Amino acid sequence: MEHLTEPGIRDHLLTSLEQCKQIKMTYYTYVMNLGLLILFVGGVATLLYFKKKNKMTPSEKNKKNEEDRLYIVNRIRSLQLEKVSNYKN
Repeated sequence: MEHLTEPGIRDHLLTSLEQCKQIKMTYYTYVMNLGLLILFVGGVATLLYFKKKNKMTPSEKNKKNEEDRLYIVNRIRSLQLEKVSNYKN
């Protein structure tokens, strides 16, 4: 079967197309990596921002600790009263 191009031209075109494909894949890889890096950094930055924004102040921490302490003390008192009332009955 006859070819319309010379053998050297055909090899040159195939080599050129393979090089173009390699360059294109390298470019796509860089673009994909850059996009994923930006997405990752943006996600971490957003997470850190909201963690800092929702952090309790020292006065809020003290108030919460006091509420927890009062709850525990009241719960212990109520259990002791139940225990005493059960012994009396």
